[in-house]
Amino acid sequence: MKNKRVYNALILSLGLLIAILVGGADYLTGYRLSFSIFYLIPISLVTWKAGKYPGYIVAVASAVTWYIADLNARGESLYDVFLYWNAVSRLAFFFIIVIVISKNKSGYSSEQAFARTDPLTGARNRRAFTELLEKEIGRYQRFSHPFSVAYIDCDNFKAANDTLGHRVGDLLLQEIVRTVQSSMRTMDVFARLGGDEFVMLMPETEEKAAGEAMQRMRDLLQKVMDENGWPVTLSVGISTFHNPVNSVEDVIEKADTLMYSVKNSGKNRIVQGSF
Repeated sequence: MKNKRVYNALILSLGLLIAILVGGADYLTGYRLSFSIFYLIPISLVTWKAGKYPGYIVAVASAVTWYIADLNARGESLYDVFLYWNAVSRLAFFFIIVIVISKNKSGYSSEQAFARTDPLTGARNRRAFTELLEKEIGRYQRFSHPFSVAYIDCDNFKAANDTLGHRVGDLLLQEIVRTVQSSMRTMDVFARLGGDEFVMLMPETEEKAAGEAMQRMRDLLQKVMDENGWPVTLSVGISTFHNPVNSVEDVIEKADTLMYSVKNSGKNRIVQGSF
């Protein structure tokens, strides 16, 4: 949060400096050569990078700077009503630009978040998970810190979904995400890959810690299932990586393979492997 405030302050300062420089150029070239379009540069920059209210500040600063440059260049009276009218009109125009850019950024941010979020559960989706896993692999290659990936599958989910109804099935998936997200570390990444399959990335986590964490998580989830009368258990495969990996797909596949070994040998337990 502190870094964000510092960043916004720097962007605002840069925007104000650009507005002043544009005003100086406007003053030196006189009223015959218009620099009006260049005032939009600091306004747009600050609004997009720092937000709507810093954008308003730069808009006001740009309108005032333009007014002063126009006043001195034309050599007219400070009380000229036409200069006032022009200044207010420019300020209104700048405010409209701030509002438009702010709304566009809000829509862009929402679209970006939606593209990386599972619409049913609110968890990260496969795309978001693979992006974050790529970053973790990059950290591993630089610092050689091990990491673990757990692949989680809901046993008998389809049968429960057919018996209890799709509404209950959706609620079950949502409860899984709610329970995991309220219990996991802030550094961990939990995502729904599709259907009843989930995956968790545990950075800087050895086999023992990963196994203990997933056992606690599995116990919590099983308690939720039992309390709601949902006939679902959990099969989990955990891969811990100590050696270089080929790709994101390879990491997920190894955890997936371990999970299926659980499914094929009775379900409802955890299997681990090191690579």
